[in-house]
Amino acid sequence: MINIPRYLLYVLICCAVGAPNAYAATVASVDRVTVHEGETFELSIVTDDGEPETSALQRDFDVLARSKSSQVNIVNGRMTKHNEWTLTLMPKRVGALEIPALRVGKDSTAPMRVQVISGASRANSLNGEIFLDVEVKPQTVFVQQQAIYTIRLWRAVEITDGGLSEPQADKLNIQRLGDDIKYSALRGNIRYQVIERRYAIFPQISGDMSIAAIELNGKVVEQRNSGMWRNDPFGAFFSQPLVRAVRVRSGELYLHVAPVPKDIGAATWLPATRLALSETWSPQPPVFRVGEPVTRTLTLYAMGQQAAQLPELTLDLPNAKLYPDQARLENTNDSAGINGMREQKIAIVATQEGQLELPAVQTAWWDTTLGKLQYATLPARTVTVGPGATSTYNSNSLPMPSDNNSVTRVFAPGEEAATGWRNVAFGLAALWLATVIVWLVSTQRGRIASGVQGVREAQRSRPSRLRSEVLKCAQSNDAAATRDALLRWAGAQWRHAPRTLPALAARVDNTRFTAALGALESSLYAPQAPAWDGNTFNAVFDTLSVHSDEPQVPEALPLPLLYPPDSKSGNS
Repeated sequence: MINIPRYLLYVLICCAVGAPNAYAATVASVDRVTVHEGETFELSIVTDDGEPETSALQRDFDVLARSKSSQVNIVNGRMTKHNEWTLTLMPKRVGALEIPALRVGKDSTAPMRVQVISGASRANSLNGEIFLDVEVKPQTVFVQQQAIYTIRLWRAVEITDGGLSEPQADKLNIQRLGDDIKYSALRGNIRYQVIERRYAIFPQISGDMSIAAIELNGKVVEQRNSGMWRNDPFGAFFSQPLVRAVRVRSGELYLHVAPVPKDIGAATWLPATRLALSETWSPQPPVFRVGEPVTRTLTLYAMGQQAAQLPELTLDLPNAKLYPDQARLENTNDSAGINGMREQKIAIVATQEGQLELPAVQTAWWDTTLGKLQYATLPARTVTVGPGATSTYNSNSLPMPSDNNSVTRVFAPGEEAATGWRNVAFGLAALWLATVIVWLVSTQRGRIASGVQGVREAQRSRPSRLRSEVLKCAQSNDAAATRDALLRWAGAQWRHAPRTLPALAARVDNTRFTAALGALESSLYAPQAPAWDGNTFNAVFDTLSVHSDEPQVPEALPLPLLYPPDSKSGNS
């Protein structure tokens, strides 16, 4: 039967190929699907709540032990709790035994089967207290197809300082799968502790291959209490255990590797148990506009195959520019074997409005279960590309004061005009205040004019300075620094400047400059792009002419006239 990681992988593949999403609150699995007579195995049940009812197991199994573990996860403030029940089962008879559906709270597990094999065929090798057992399945495979190599260490005594060798073979890629599985088994009235270790094997050439024997070197504990007085309860604390060295060797195995079928009719050879091809978009759903990037993520997931063997996922679009990112490769494994994943992100930048044809993406693979060629396909689609985003900005007009406005002073009845001496006092005070203002203005006017001139020169020199930075970075062939300098230069040219190179190409609308930006973008993001030539870029950028909408500082900042032009002070 399947275990938890393999079950979850089947669920992921079904979702990727369009099966309805489903979620099971209770999942059951076993650590092995093939059990020998007298061996124990473990049944794991993961559930949100509730305790499994095990009475239905009593017909074919003895429940020797049970344990429970809990896990609490908090994601985005939401807490989820899962309980895992582990049952140690001993089969009561030989044959295909069914683990029935078990009630857990409001849910039920799915029924499963285990195959119990008679141990009589190994009776001749069970006289020893410790021995090794090896097997490989299947024994006949194609080139690069996965086979599972299993080592079992049987011991009826305690081992210390043990070391187990690794499987060795020429032209075989061997990788260990997960952690060791431990269980007990009864053989010939002897109770053994068994350690099972598995490996994934990928042959690289065809022919008959041998896998060298596995060897165990260790020490067997003979006696723990060898004190002077054997009945002394404290003797075990002061005595050293008696040990003897042991060396156990397994048999040699052979693997037949068949060549790739000649009539396969596929460009690539990819043997796997299952394969799924899926896609995601950013943004989701995708919205295409001229000059704006849309990211398509293609994911290829294979069971029974390594990520390094998965083919490259490519696109061919005549009316768009493509910027593929570095592919992400990831391997996961469980007791059933290795599962590979290849994720490829591709930025698509449409170059013209209208209909954009996205061709079908197809990957051929060899189904090792059915023994025939299969295809994983994403169908072709047609998307509509809208115009690029253009921003229009209306300048805010400030209301100008009207020259026709006037204020008329109206005296109330009985109100008298100010006296002559009061008018004289106000006039003298106003004259003194005007004198102070003239002195302040005359001392600060040169400083203000100097500051305005400095601001005006800085505004005029900023685009020119940033343009020089772009040329300097490109001359050094530093693509990343050139991109950053280009975006800073664009920020000085336009108040609402583009923030990406494709957006900058759409703003400038210059064919040679667009091609130069495309080469720069490819050197930064394409996985196998040629070396970027900054001098070629400078030849295009140095002759580029753009219209800037940066606000200009006036040539002179007018100051208020405190005296008429014919004033004796000479200030104008």
